[in-house]
Amino acid sequence: MRRIVVDTERCQKVAAVIDGLRSATPKGFRPKPVGREEDLFFTYIITGICHQINWNFLMTALERARASWPEKLTPAYMERLTHEELCGWLSGYSKPWRLESRFRRAELVRGMCQLLLDKYGGSTANLIDSAQRKLGGEQGLYARLAKCKAYSEDPLRKKTSVLAELITR
Repeated sequence: MRRIVVDTERCQKVAAVIDGLRSATPKGFRPKPVGREEDLFFTYIITGICHQINWNFLMTALERARASWPEKLTPAYMERLTHEELCGWLSGYSKPWRLESRFRRAELVRGMCQLLLDKYGGSTANLIDSAQRKLGGEQGLYARLAKCKAYSEDPLRKKTSVLAELITR
């Protein structure tokens, strides 16, 4: 069996180089902070409907909607969201066929909001907190989000993993 030896000096040199590095994420990558609940809900929705649509476009379009109609980006309102209204928010997308009703984005949003309203008092923070920092297991985030189509139809659980990564930042 081969023995692994850590080169401490080399690790310190690498640490000195990467310590000063900062992420060069695109401007539209993260939503502007509004408040814990609003930001969690925003991230929950975007992650749930991001399939086959450009992430930066989706973030920017929903940021615009949130700035224009903050009262509409709530579980109570979005539980009744129509395909037409969602497409209006996402107008201008370079691949409009990806907004077609067959992708069921509005239906997915309604299901995500129903889950929040029925099980978590309409609060994304309650949903996240109820998982008690666990992804797996009967009470973890994977199991909780599997109760809505937006997340359950993702067999590799990529959406839940991305959501978990984003909320830990």
